Amino acid sequence: MTWKGIGTEENQETIKTRIGQNTDPAGITTLFARLKQIYDYLTTNLSSSRASKIDNMDTTVSSRQANWGATTTHKDRIDANISSRAAQTTADTINTNVGSNADVSSATGSIHGKLKDIKANISSLASTKGPIGASGSSAVTSDSYITVLDISGPGLLHSIRVSSSISNSVDGAGIRITVDGYVLAQGSCGPTACAANAYCYPIAGFYLANNGSMLFNLISNDGTVSGRNAEIQFKNSLKIEAYRETGILNVEWLCLK
Repeated sequence: MTWKGIGTEENQETIKTRIGQNTDPAGITTLFARLKQIYDYLTTNLSSSRASKIDNMDTTVSSRQANWGATTTHKDRIDANISSRAAQTTADTINTNVGSNADVSSATGSIHGKLKDIKANISSLASTKGPIGASGSSAVTSDSYITVLDISGPGLLHSIRVSSSISNSVDGAGIRITVDGYVLAQGSCGPTACAANAYCYPIAGFYLANNGSMLFNLISNDGTVSGRNAEIQFKNSLKIEAYRETGILNVEWLCLK
């Protein structure tokens, strides 16, 4: 190497000596020697420390793997643990109480059963069929009971009026009221009991099923009298039936929601 422009030749040699060369061993005599010394230190200490930490990490990971099972994945191990927990008494009790969608409707059964029971009750209250909230009438000429009104769902029979179109000493008429599947009133009038246009109503035993109840002539020969208040509530169904042996039996009713 030739040094130019840096003082005397003696100074150049001094600088050259202090810098040294790449082959200088580690030490403090030249710049290259000092760099080699630093390099060796880092290689010996820092690399060794890192290697040690990596070894420690590897050991720790290996131990964790052994705890989980060398041939079992974390997912499988977790699934196995969950499955074992599911077999416990508390989990079984919860499962029984919750039930499934296949459970039948029950007021005392599983949650699914209770929900179905509630749904059924709500549906029965909401499904109102027939002329609820309206009035109607029917002219009955059949000599045996026929259905005048048949309603499904809840409601109120507010009033009912029954009147005969003719007076005949040998004819008869009858009316039957069935509430929620139970006969609440059943009455009839026999010979000479039904005058023309008379307002008839089951008086005796009206609130009990009683085949002996009579349709009574409240006001003879008056076809304009208002319907008598009945105020009969029903939850599931209401049926009114009537018959007239001769002539016409007029049945008028008013139902409310």
